Amino acid sequence: MLELGQPLHAFDAAKVKEGIEVRAAKPGEELTLLDGKKLSLDSTSWVIADAQRPLVLAGVMGGVDSGVSATTTDIILESAWFVPGEVRRIARRAGISTDSSYRFTRDVDPAGVELASRLATDLLIELAGAEVVGPAVSTGKPPRADVKIELPAGFVATKCGAQITDADVVNALQKLGFTVEKSKEGFSVTVPSFRSDVTRPIDLVEEFIRIYGTHQIPAGRPIAPLPGDEDTRSSVFTREVTSRLIGAGFSECCHYTLRDAAECDLTVGVEHAKLLALENPLTADQSHVRASLVPGLVGALSRNVAVNADPRGFFEVGVVFRPQADGAVREFLSVAFAAPAEALVRSWKVPATFDIIKAKRFLQDIAQLAGVAATRLSFTDAKGALWQSEHAANLSDRGRSAEGACGVVELRWTRSLGLKGSIIAGEVMFPRSSFADVQRIPRFEAFSSFPPVTRDVAVIVPVATSASEVLTRVQQAASKAAGKEFDLEYVNCFDVFNGPGLPEGSKSLAFEIRWRHNDRTLTDEETNRALGAVIAALEKGAGWVIRK
Repeated sequence: MLELGQPLHAFDAAKVKEGIEVRAAKPGEELTLLDGKKLSLDSTSWVIADAQRPLVLAGVMGGVDSGVSATTTDIILESAWFVPGEVRRIARRAGISTDSSYRFTRDVDPAGVELASRLATDLLIELAGAEVVGPAVSTGKPPRADVKIELPAGFVATKCGAQITDADVVNALQKLGFTVEKSKEGFSVTVPSFRSDVTRPIDLVEEFIRIYGTHQIPAGRPIAPLPGDEDTRSSVFTREVTSRLIGAGFSECCHYTLRDAAECDLTVGVEHAKLLALENPLTADQSHVRASLVPGLVGALSRNVAVNADPRGFFEVGVVFRPQADGAVREFLSVAFAAPAEALVRSWKVPATFDIIKAKRFLQDIAQLAGVAATRLSFTDAKGALWQSEHAANLSDRGRSAEGACGVVELRWTRSLGLKGSIIAGEVMFPRSSFADVQRIPRFEAFSSFPPVTRDVAVIVPVATSASEVLTRVQQAASKAAGKEFDLEYVNCFDVFNGPGLPEGSKSLAFEIRWRHNDRTLTDEETNRALGAVIAALEKGAGWVIRK
């Protein structure tokens, strides 16, 4: 193995029953390796076995049942070539790395299989007094042989952009063990089987430069056409939302996609977190794909506070993975932000606090950049271990193009990270399909010089009904009432009343509705008709009452 790069394996012939074969393991089979590790095998593992049981984990390590011991007198010497990807997969799944697997996963020379076995046999005869008692047995076909590549005349010089002679090309390639012969087109180069990476003329150019020396290639400006395709919608969105949040005072973060199990348990729960676990994690703290960007941002706030860095707020744009009801895992493009509710540095002037109302506004702005209208969004009470109960809200989209949450991050968790005050965070996630359509180019519309018309409406609803739910209903009704005749500019909740004069268990929410016409002043008849349509829509179905 050390001399030729070809691993070998020796079996104790007395322990082998009726010869050996390479096959897929059978479900339920077990194999104890030479290092004492016991493996439970399935049909995705490949083994070398005799007629009764598996003896070797193919390409990785032998088993104790066939291993050579001090009492061994007869051996079977095995030399083989294995598909590199299969050995890599089997070794990683078993959690084993050996000299043999290291070489097989990087591809050994098929032509060296027989050569290595004959060399080892010669050494056993010469140094151990061995005797060959049977013929060599060969099965299967080599996956490849020497490759012949036609190299056109002047091809190397053209690609290098330099004056290179044929003698330079021949000399460099021969130093690599390649056979070079003259042909009608230029040269015929025979590449030995141990160089499986060289299959094209351009590969020969690369090998030539490696030997010839890059210092002998003159410097020059590259000539390459620039791509003319437009950026994808997701790329444009990422740039726009990054610019918007940086302008709002946030600093951008970029965290690893792989996170630990505790974070995923906190984000989506223990059962759903199992769907996000990697089969072969490299480290214990990177065992799952992330389901949310918020924990990473809160962790960054904690580390900055620990070193007195005075973090104002962080945001991140990246990929997350969310378990679905059917057991599948779906990929989303996520935008998240997190900031302390109050400034961490004392000041003579009290700065404005960051609250859930501002967080909601940020989520709506982000969704609008992705093409999701505010009228399609609604907020409900958030549930889950990541958010503080009754101080957070889930975001949902009627078009199923966005989902998310915002509010106060769970206080016990943030306290455990050393954060004393409340942390306000928000996150909105978009499926990849949201950016599949062609982007619509915004069209400018001139500002109206005519005055708007404002109407107020107060709705009596149960105390448990969220203001966002009522706001969404008012927006939808007001927009529908305007139709194509005039425009709805905005709907604003300006008063919440809970006191005498209302039915028990109820509250009153007052909304300001503003309409405007582009070409003329709206009449009282038009606005009253629109307001009547809004009132009728609010009283229909939900059991709400308009406050007189």
